[in-house]
Amino acid sequence: MVVSETSVTFIISKPLKQSKPGSKPTVVEFVAYLDNHNICVVTTLKACLDRTSALCGGAQQLFVSYSKPLKPVSRDTISTWVKTVMEKSGIDVNLFKPHSTRAAVTFKAF
Repeated sequence: MVVSETSVTFIISKPLKQSKPGSKPTVVEFVAYLDNHNICVVTTLKACLDRTSALCGGAQQLFVSYSKPLKPVSRDTISTWVKTVMEKSGIDVNLFKPHSTRAAVTFKAF
């Protein structure tokens, strides 16, 4: 992860499911929305990183556990968190899985 004044860039070096053998790392860049810091993803990411930096022990992972031992969490843990939020939001988790969050939220809003 590369954090600058106006952007946050994630470099995903592990191959993704759809990556071809020998392909370059995937780069995802979020650019600051300077018109309104209240809805700026870069501002939010920086605040999150600042608040959790002491907990992570220098690990370069965005999400950390909220119970001891405080450490970076796995994708399975994040999936469980998303499923729990979906369930508490009234979304049928038998119909929608964490992978389909965008479709589930749109369906619920409709």
